[in-house]
Amino acid sequence: MDYVCGYCGNQVGSNRGYYIGPYVKNAAGNIYICPRCSRPTYIEGMGQKMIVIPGTPYGEAIEGLPETVGSIYNEARNTFGTGAYTATILVSRKILANVAVYLGAKDGQNFTYYVDYLVDNGYVPAKSREWIDAIRVEGNSATHDVTSKNEEDARRIMSFVQMLLLINFKFNSDYQSPAKNES
Repeated sequence: MDYVCGYCGNQVGSNRGYYIGPYVKNAAGNIYICPRCSRPTYIEGMGQKMIVIPGTPYGEAIEGLPETVGSIYNEARNTFGTGAYTATILVSRKILANVAVYLGAKDGQNFTYYVDYLVDNGYVPAKSREWIDAIRVEGNSATHDVTSKNEEDARRIMSFVQMLLLINFKFNSDYQSPAKNES
């Protein structure tokens, strides 16, 4: 069975684990042991219908994020991995507010203020204002509508958040690194 381990993030194949088999009534899946980190993963189903617990965090880990941004970004990644897409969108909104405050915006303001701050100060390209505004709209919808958000909504929002963090933190710090600038 090939899967992405939710603990170590590696694509693995495992033949070690616990086969539930036909002896347990209504058994749905099996437990596999990751050959890289030796932790258990529950897998049910196959292909597109496969459920993997723990799920895989969304996107890539980003080094060098400030603590107030990095901890909440990892929370959003892990929330996505559990299938809690409404929560992922709400946490993504908080990430943008935390980024704006870290970059100099005044704390305790409304979300529109943070959107304007990020765009007006060049942290988000002007053409991307509609993307950042989509997070506001989706966040409002997640808070006030009775319907839950889906994977596609959360993936779209998390893709933008990841891009914003990569541009403003990872790529800028890589470019400003003394070792990179000496050549």
